[in-house]
Amino acid sequence: MVKAYKGFNKDLTCTMGNGCFQYRENEWMEEPEANCVRNGFHCCYNPLDCLSYYCNFNESVYYLVGADGDIHEDGRDTRIACTRIKLVKRLSVEEFVAHSLMYMMEHPFLKTNFVVKKDTAFERSRNGFCIVRGKNPACKAPIGTIVGMAQEAPDSKKIISMTVYKVDGKKYLPDCVYLVDGREA
Repeated sequence: MVKAYKGFNKDLTCTMGNGCFQYRENEWMEEPEANCVRNGFHCCYNPLDCLSYYCNFNESVYYLVGADGDIHEDGRDTRIACTRIKLVKRLSVEEFVAHSLMYMMEHPFLKTNFVVKKDTAFERSRNGFCIVRGKNPACKAPIGTIVGMAQEAPDSKKIISMTVYKVDGKKYLPDCVYLVDGREA
């Protein structure tokens, strides 16, 4: 079994083949074959890659899943198809960001996902979160935003420091730029 991530409609349905499949929490579901283009249960190793398929946190939910059985990879991103899947845990936005940062830390040399900002982010967040990666990441975000930052080593892409926080209007203010260590820039 491998750890992966999957996005769903809010009712835990997903498009599958020519129809819609209803998933259930904490149960193994099985399919006879897995091919990323045709069949099987689709999920991603990188949580952020789920946003290519279910892109809106207001209309979707995201889970940590167990993928098992035959596993097929097509190299498109970290998407896989498997013959067995189990929904393990529904992720909050903060947990989703934290899992995404951990994936970047574990795979620092893989291509960075399209939602990750390079070095700085000074814009409205998409989906209630903002992720910044760089040598000295900095972020300014609206109130309520979950911010994730990953700091790279000066001489490589290895992640040496990470943080996740919420712009709460008390400790983290919406009109301030913050660094990975939580200090104002």
